[in-house]
Amino acid sequence: MSQNQNVDFTQFNSIADLGYKQAVTGDTLRVQAKYALDAIVGFPEEISKTDKATLFAGYQLRYSEINPKVDYVVIDGNYHRVDDLNDKMKEKIDKLERISVGVDFAMSFSQQQFGALRESEPNKHALVKITRDKFNTYASNKLGTLKSEARKYLNEGKTRERGATKSFSDRVDATLSDLKDKCKTANARGDTTADIKLLTDAITAFTKVWIH
Repeated sequence: MSQNQNVDFTQFNSIADLGYKQAVTGDTLRVQAKYALDAIVGFPEEISKTDKATLFAGYQLRYSEINPKVDYVVIDGNYHRVDDLNDKMKEKIDKLERISVGVDFAMSFSQQQFGALRESEPNKHALVKITRDKFNTYASNKLGTLKSEARKYLNEGKTRERGATKSFSDRVDATLSDLKDKCKTANARGDTTADIKLLTDAITAFTKVWIH
């Protein structure tokens, strides 16, 4: 059993404990950077849109864990946090339009859909923009840290243990899987163009031709 299993790396009982946990974190980052060098073609100098989107999906999962969604009610087109409502307003909450804003909701909008919000629902656009901007900064910083560690590893004269092995077929599989996930998210948001059955049928037809 690993010595680090079930260890809380956010709590410290001494400066020595802090030092130990910091060291483990640094060693872990080194292992992650080595994996990135092997799994991501061209990393750290290049990263494809597909690989970046997949990596950011992992960052998004973590961001959602440490930044829970916030519930709002809509009053006269304005968004108010449920937790900030007075008792009188809370009694009427069942009659008010509600919306939960978290990173998954904010990032479910395509760039085009997000831009359209500026005109159709400016207050929602402003609310969603805050979350999108914070997450994009968070993810960009994480990617920057990973790239920096990968460069340090290579600058030490180390080489990739094996060539990047992701084939074009792997990329096709990843893209189709990503399309399914995004379609489900958009459908749950009420996007009528996100037809899950139609997409599934199209992918099935494509796969029959692709796998021959």
